[in-house]
Amino acid sequence: MAPAGGTDHGGDDVTQARTRLAGLVAILVLASGGTACGPAGTARWAGGASPSAATARPVPPRVPFSYRLSSKPDSYEVRYDHVLITLREHPLLRLSFEVDPAHPDATARLVTQNKTTGDKEHWSMSPVAVDGGTGYRAEYPVGGETYLLYFFAKGPIAVSLKASLGAERDAAARADAEHIVTSLRFDASHLTGPYGDAQPAPAIPFTFDLPARLAAATYPAQRLDGYSLNLRYGAQKVLVNDEILADAPAAAAAFTDRRTRIVRAGATPHDVRTVPAVADSLGRLVDEGFSVHIDKDGQPYLVGFVFRHGNQLVTLSTTVEGVITPQTLQALQAPLDMAGSWSFTGT
Repeated sequence: MAPAGGTDHGGDDVTQARTRLAGLVAILVLASGGTACGPAGTARWAGGASPSAATARPVPPRVPFSYRLSSKPDSYEVRYDHVLITLREHPLLRLSFEVDPAHPDATARLVTQNKTTGDKEHWSMSPVAVDGGTGYRAEYPVGGETYLLYFFAKGPIAVSLKASLGAERDAAARADAEHIVTSLRFDASHLTGPYGDAQPAPAIPFTFDLPARLAAATYPAQRLDGYSLNLRYGAQKVLVNDEILADAPAAAAAFTDRRTRIVRAGATPHDVRTVPAVADSLGRLVDEGFSVHIDKDGQPYLVGFVFRHGNQLVTLSTTVEGVITPQTLQALQAPLDMAGSWSFTGT
């Protein structure tokens, strides 16, 4: 990994910097809300006689960035914080999902938060099992209408389905919701695996059949919150964390807070417009950004980036664990590769 604007130095310097680097990256990861996890995809639909199987598919959530790497990682793992799929506005029929390896099964936030709310609001709830996952089925009143809510998880994937039954507890709306839940099958096959020749494609991590009357349309998934990509180079980890905030001022405030925490952790931030390796690339794309450096014997080492583009806040960071290997150096090089080739056009 080359010092900022300097020449390449060998593994001995990287070894000396390892302890401070690990602590710094922990601050980067925690500040971004990410999880430095170890070791995605096109939606498939359950087969059978359903007339929806060949006529409708949710469109996976767009990943609003792309990059290039000089060294291919061994594997990848993705995380989605909150994705919404609206199947019908009136009466409401909506799916949402999260993917979080750090909170699997019953610990999934989508499950625990809904369960806490249901207990507090005295919803009518009962346990459910969906394709090996577990959770709850709930009914509750809002403004004279009754809502049906399923929420459940299997491994890192948590799903909820919300349906308005109206004031009369519409049987057809209930049947639509139950049809989807009954046919839902989890599909984690594109959430982790060997890194291919291109950036991992976005994915819907489950399959289901639509009721026939909803089968003629397409349903784009909307990403409302964070997306993280964890890359592995042997034992080393590289985190790409992309957050969507409410608006540009909220993102700017989060950016300032991130910078303050990095400085308190003992690192040195440098405006990306002054870092020679990215000044004419990333420096021209973002509203604001900084590279993260640690100093060892007076020599700065670049170990990550934080930058903002409108209401989008991105963190690139790396960790170093175990013995120093060629893969350690590849992992240290990855954030600089990404920052230098970054594009907000996405996939």
